[in-house]
Amino acid sequence: MNSTLPSVALENVTVQNTGRNGAQLSGVDWTIGGGEFWIVAGRPGDGKSDLIATAAGLRRPTEGNVSLFGKDLAESNEQELAEMRNKVGFVFENGGRLFRGLTALENILLPLVYNRQLPFHELKEVGLAALESVQLSHLGHRLVEHIDRPLHQRIALARALVLKPEVLFLDNPLFTPDRREFAWWRHWLAEGKGNLAKPDDNPNSMVLATSEFRQAHELDARFAVIDSEGWHLIGNRDELKSHPNPTARELLMETP
Repeated sequence: MNSTLPSVALENVTVQNTGRNGAQLSGVDWTIGGGEFWIVAGRPGDGKSDLIATAAGLRRPTEGNVSLFGKDLAESNEQELAEMRNKVGFVFENGGRLFRGLTALENILLPLVYNRQLPFHELKEVGLAALESVQLSHLGHRLVEHIDRPLHQRIALARALVLKPEVLFLDNPLFTPDRREFAWWRHWLAEGKGNLAKPDDNPNSMVLATSEFRQAHELDARFAVIDSEGWHLIGNRDELKSHPNPTARELLMETP
């Protein structure tokens, strides 16, 4: 299902880091092609979340150009922006930004209710299938505030997938103290974008942000790293293991 156009393209982009160091990440040239899986690593606070939010069209860059599916975001009107963003799924870190006063099923169906303007009862089966795809169908009726927090990001994944996005961004789902959740995500990623009910529902492209390469370096992906020196394209997993960049080696728990 590869596309002739890149899913996302960043050209000489500068991103303001909202993390603890507040520095700018400058000079980012990055193309996410159709069918590609990217893993972007950096230390906490180095700007991974800001970068992938910018790539997803959720934030505007300070400088440079961002294109989604061949269209420059800066030259797109509101209707065009909405159409492009509906092709992008984003799973936020630290619980996925769910609405705690809604059930898991209601959270998952919000994008469909909002974007397709269909009543809840007509969408219930779609939401239940999404929950089943992340192995949480038993929690659909439960309020999010009564669901263990480590499971929230998996519910957020189901919510991101109901619109069948062409590109999916995952913000640090492997950074969890819960070993069972880590194992679930690691398996989901290793299976090639997930155990979904229908293969055609898989995103065409995917980007994973992570705080450590050692959590994901065996996955079949392309790798990049953010550090105090800026943005570095590393290459495939063999190139990652032999790359001289000290931050990449540190995040692999190796020494230079």
